[in-house]
This record gives sequence, structure tokens and C-alpha cells, in this order.
Amino acid sequence: MTVVVVDTNALPRGHFSLPALERLLKVAGDASTVVVPEVVVWEWAEHAHSSYVAVEEAAKAVRVDPSILSRPVVDPAPAVEELAERILNSLPVQVKLWSPDREVWRAALRDQVLQVGSGETKSDVKTGAADAVVLACVEAESSEAEDVVLLVTNDRKLRSNALLFDNVRCSTGDKGLLAAMYSFTPATDDLELRLMEQLPEYMNELIGVGGDAVSFSEYGVSVHFGDGHGGWPAGAVLSSLWFNRIDIAEIHDLQVESGEGKRRGLAELRVFGVIKGMILEYHDPKLGALTASRTEVDFSQDFVDVTVEVEWDLNWRIHQVRATGSAVLVQVGPMEDESDDDGVNHFWAMAEA
Repeated sequence: MTVVVVDTNALPRGHFSLPALERLLKVAGDASTVVVPEVVVWEWAEHAHSSYVAVEEAAKAVRVDPSILSRPVVDPAPAVEELAERILNSLPVQVKLWSPDREVWRAALRDQVLQVGSGETKSDVKTGAADAVVLACVEAESSEAEDVVLLVTNDRKLRSNALLFDNVRCSTGDKGLLAAMYSFTPATDDLELRLMEQLPEYMNELIGVGGDAVSFSEYGVSVHFGDGHGGWPAGAVLSSLWFNRIDIAEIHDLQVESGEGKRRGLAELRVFGVIKGMILEYHDPKLGALTASRTEVDFSQDFVDVTVEVEWDLNWRIHQVRATGSAVLVQVGPMEDESDDDGVNHFWAMAEA
């Protein structure tokens, strides 16, 4: 799952804006988690308070004669704490507030005072504690995330520090968020494991609504008879093959292509489960007419090999799986040893040439 960490200046001019935050949520997608460090809420509240106080001071400075124009009446600014509470109550339900532990607060203050890490001086004022907390949030999310962690910030030093983590990318706003998301590809081994975990659920959902777990109509099906299997009668062919339930999906030799707007993988897929097929058997012509019979057979004791193309969405969720070659029903002989490289471990389907 993609994680988006929002810094103070991720929103226009560093001010809280619900529409701008909702735009970030929309671009990130419903499968993403958006995280706001607690210190960012404080800064938004302080910025809102400062802006409103400036309006108060401007109203007091009005020099127009009250007989021709009344002085503007501006209510006193709420306390910063109250504004922070209002912001917290305004955060969409998809947004998670991140609060650091005591050691993070201590380290952030140390950075600012000693001018190390995130500490820096701007206009002769020491700063950096808030950035240190945001960076600690990025580090915490990075250590747990399966996919990319996106830091949205305009701060150059914060971006530079965040990019030291392998699975972190940065964006200055919602417009660059997609490009940052597509710039990250998880390790192939991790994707293989996740596919093996996710494919049975994904394919069984398709079966549950009357669809095909994988359609074999384009490239057809064939059969491999292992040692000890004598095959079928002459003239009998496997005409079709389908799944009623997927129990195990093995993925091997995954190759991933990822770029802007595209996440695609090619792999060898071996499937175990409730497998059904249709045997079509042609009989000798009678009275000049060729006759045939169809028999549905349960092949659940066997397995299917097929090369597939997997498409993912921007959050690396499975979007589509399709066959790229003929599916092979593998009927393993009783004498075959699973540890033998020439036995069931051999992959029998061949990719499209």
C-alpha cells in the first residue's frame, strides 16, 4: 500500500486547505494511506492564527472617519490550540495523524539547538525541529511500508534527507504525485510473494461472479501426460479448461516493466485447485457423418501451467491477469519424483513466440 506523508508546505503557502488536501487524496487513490504528522497540524494552526491576527491589526489601523464609514469589526482570533483542534476535526477519515514518541521529540529539539541533522538557520533564527519530526514520520512509515512512501514537501533539505531511504520518493504537490508513485518498483522477489498471496483471492472473486479466473480462449489449452499416464483414446482432445476454485497459485520468473502510467509483469503461473475440463472425442463416421461426444472431467488432482501477463494499478493492486500462451494441463505420473528436475518442477507451458 502506498503511504503519502504530508508536510506543512505541501498545501498552498503552508496553510491548511481542505480542498487541496482532498486533491492529494484523490490523486493518491483509495488504496493509499495519507499521513499527517502532528507537528504539521500545529504549524497549520499557527499560520492560520498569524494570518488572522494580521487582519485584526489591519482593521485597527483603519483611519476612515466613522461618520462616513464604520470601522471594520473583526472578532478576536481564536487561540492556536483551538485552531489546531478545528483542523484535526476537519481531516478526512482517510487521513491518519502520526504522533511521535518522547525520544523523537527530544531528537528533533536537539537537531534544532545543535544545528545537526535537520537543523538549519534561516534569517538568523534556528529552525529544523518540525522538519526532524516529519522526517522521523517518513522513516517510521518507510520501515513498515510494502510499497513506496511519498513525501509531499517544498523543503529541499527535507527532500534530500528523505531520499536516503530506498522506498521513499518526493513530490512538491499533487501534480507531481503520480510521477513519483510510478518511479518506484518493489523488489521482484517481494512482488512474486505478494502475487502468490493475492492471486487466489483475486481469481476466486472473478469465479464467484461468474467470470473466468484466467481466460484461455485466445491461445487454447493442451495437456502433458506424465510417466505412467497412457493418454486418452485416439481422437480425444482437451477442448476447454476452467477453474471452479483456486487453492494455490505459484509464480516464477517474474519480469516487471514499470513506467509512467504502466505497471506490467510477465510470469510463469502454476495453479492448483478445483479444475474442470471438457474432453472431446471423435468417433468413426457412420453413414458418412462424423460423430463426437463431450465429457466433463474433474482434473483437481492435477495442475495447470500457463504464462501470464499481470497488470497492476498505481498502488500495486492486481488489475488484470491474462494468458499469454496455451494453458497446459499437467497430469503427473505416480512414479514421478517431485524433487526431480525432470519431474513436476518442470514448467510445461511456453510463452507466446
